[in-house]
Amino acid sequence: MLRAVLPQVELSFAEAGWGTFQQTGVRWRGDAGGGARGRRGVFGAVASPSHPVPGYRSPIVALRRELDVFANLRPSHGWPVYGAAPELSLLIVRENTECLYTGRERLEGDTAIAERIITRRGSERVARLA
Repeated sequence: MLRAVLPQVELSFAEAGWGTFQQTGVRWRGDAGGGARGRRGVFGAVASPSHPVPGYRSPIVALRRELDVFANLRPSHGWPVYGAAPELSLLIVRENTECLYTGRERLEGDTAIAERIITRRGSERVARLA
């Protein structure tokens, strides 16, 4: 579908995620990050189990850090349906490597704690991009 809209786009693929871990015992195969290095954009979606699995962590945050893919761009456009504003377009820009993505988590008794880390550098660069 992407090629129909952007026929000139260059695509490269890497095996990563839960399925790859189940088949090979590693969360990504080969040089998953290197194949995307230097590209103008990166898209990655991986499935993860709904429960902790020893030795497995989702590769998406590690790849974001390795490639410094710090912003997630989410465009939204109005649809021509009754009651909608079709002229309305939004671009949501979200920081992609900090906040709860840092993975600083721990258990204290029966309480799970996830630290939310926000830095000046991370906030400034995503704000500049937005």
